[in-house]
Amino acid sequence: MSKSGLVGILKNTLRSAALVGAMSLTLYGCKKPVEPPVVKSLSESVVLQNDVDLVCSYSLSNVSSAQLNVSRDGVLVFSDNVSGSGQKTYSKSHKGNYSFDLVSADLDKKVDVTVPDYPSTLDLSGLNFDFNKFSSTSVTLPKPIDKNPEDNPVSIVSVKSSDSLRVSPSLNGNVLNLLSKYDAPGLYSLEFGLKNASNTVDKVVVSGQVINVKIDYLSRPNKSDLNWYGSGDLNLDKVVDAKDLDILKSIVSGTYVNPNSNDKWLLFRADLNGDGKVDDADSNVMQNKLSGVIAYLPSDYDKSSISEKKDWITKMTAHYYKTAIKYVDFGGDCNQYTDGFMIAFGGVKPSDIPKYKEVFNYDFTNNCLYNLRALELGMDFDDIPNSAGHMMICFALDKITDWNNIFPVEPQFGAVNVQPGQLFFKGINTRAYISGPPVTGVAQHPITGKKYLGMFTYVNYNIVNNVSSVSWTYPDLAKK
Repeated sequence: MSKSGLVGILKNTLRSAALVGAMSLTLYGCKKPVEPPVVKSLSESVVLQNDVDLVCSYSLSNVSSAQLNVSRDGVLVFSDNVSGSGQKTYSKSHKGNYSFDLVSADLDKKVDVTVPDYPSTLDLSGLNFDFNKFSSTSVTLPKPIDKNPEDNPVSIVSVKSSDSLRVSPSLNGNVLNLLSKYDAPGLYSLEFGLKNASNTVDKVVVSGQVINVKIDYLSRPNKSDLNWYGSGDLNLDKVVDAKDLDILKSIVSGTYVNPNSNDKWLLFRADLNGDGKVDDADSNVMQNKLSGVIAYLPSDYDKSSISEKKDWITKMTAHYYKTAIKYVDFGGDCNQYTDGFMIAFGGVKPSDIPKYKEVFNYDFTNNCLYNLRALELGMDFDDIPNSAGHMMICFALDKITDWNNIFPVEPQFGAVNVQPGQLFFKGINTRAYISGPPVTGVAQHPITGKKYLGMFTYVNYNIVNNVSSVSWTYPDLAKK
């Protein structure tokens, strides 16, 4: 083969190889890529909100729809068809163990959550369970509730004190009444029994305090105004001045017309010297007070001397006996004579009136008319076997632990300064005790069987051969 022929063959060979290579390159550049497989998934979460609301959040990926099955304690309670992503809230769910099962074909996502069995509650925040010893108080309780809706309504079925000798509780509907029973100040607790619709009884405990108080046995019971016998405040503006003097002169002259038809005590307030009449003598007393000739009116017990106090008590006792007690038939019961006297003189606070009414249907028209702190004077006669004792009235002229400062009054006769051995103050050997507000309750006499009011005792005396000595004194007595 010639040289030129060999060259031609080589050129053709190279051309063919190049062509084949180009074809291979062209075929490789046009090959279709492989796509990844489609992934399907379900996601789900459940949270408990507001104690009983179940909030389910879900998301479906590459899944057109799914079935959400919700079971409580293994029992299907509801189903929902869901798609895409979102939330569903199942409100006021009952207590139990819940399963949220999200199902689609061969996919399954399950979440468990529990609605607890909550105890019944009584919201006592903001309520005050503190009160003074020897007194009572009332607290209006809110409605008890249970967070589990199926356990409502809830009722208060019991209440008891941690110290029944200190505090006596009772329920009247949703009103809690508390009574301090004995001389025992300090902390206490109350346990309420709450019963829900499922008949489950839960307990709620709250603390309170019985507060120690000082007993004021000398100053006037009514310190809020001057509406009492002999005060001189005739127009009830809480001051005694020239306006009252003008009214008093008009009353004496017979020209005054009271603009307040409900003012039943006008003439009582105008009787400044306590003689049972309203005349020029009373005008003179008020004129002397306003001009500074006298420092205080005869009725001003807190400023009066001991002799002046005795004089005023004597006059007020005479007025009460003549105008009030003779119209009341207490049946010879000394306790009721004493109570009637205490109503008119010392007065009864509204919360204690039901206790008085339980003993007798007393008249409270002249409640605290005289505004003098009348006290009970009780006695047991050691010289008289099986005696029922006796009850009188007394006033403290000064320090109560000195018998010389005690001014006894026998309300059945209107007699004042009655001493051992006189009238019903029988026996030279006597145990005497002075008591007064607060009222501790209603009791029944062991001998007579009659009901009577219990009063807190301030001081005890032993009277032997008509000589008295103090045997016990309440430590928190206060003069003023």
